This record gives sequence, structure tokens and C-alpha cells, in this order.
Amino acid sequence: MEKKVYCTQCIMSNKNPGITISENGKCNICNNEINRDASIKIQYSLKQFKIYKEKVSAVKGRERYDALLMLSGGKDSIYVLDKLVNEEKLKVISYTLDHPYESEMPNQTFKR
Repeated sequence: MEKKVYCTQCIMSNKNPGITISENGKCNICNNEINRDASIKIQYSLKQFKIYKEKVSAVKGRERYDALLMLSGGKDSIYVLDKLVNEEKLKVISYTLDHPYESEMPNQTFKR
């Protein structure tokens, strides 16, 4: 079994798909040994992150709350909530919907 090794520059693991660690301790991404498709995906992600930072700056502190976040409870939405609250210091309202598509819903009467 191959030993888990981390990149000395970005801490990516050789257990991640498509990642290899060279003798210099760096992964193939940090060594600029990525293929064209991966490069396009990385550039797209960097562009999206820039847009995200611009949107955070545009809303921060303008209203009582800065963001509304639908929270599924999964690791992705929890990560986003943590990032918005703890790193970006935004005031967030988060909510979860109970819908009948993935689990059974008890009979309920909804009142206004």
C-alpha cells in the first residue's frame, strides 16, 4: 500500500485523484505539470473566487444581515457557512427546508 504523502507547498495529498508528489516534495500542480484540462478548471475556479470576493465586499455591512444561505447540513454548506461567518465576518441568516423528496415527511398542517 502506498504511503500518504503531502505536498510541501500546498499540502495536497498523493491520495487525491490525479495528484502525484515528486522527489522535490511538491505535487504535480505546484510543479506546473498539470494537463490543459486541469489548468482550465483551476483558472475557472480562481475567476469564480474573485467574483465571490467582489460580491462579499459589495454586500458586507449594507443591511442588517449580509447574506441568506440555504443550509442542507452537508459538509459543503457547513463549510460555506463557516467561511462566511468566521473568515468574511458576515451576518448570515441560514435556513433548512424539510421536503419530501429524499425522506418521508410527517403529516403536518402549516399555519400562517
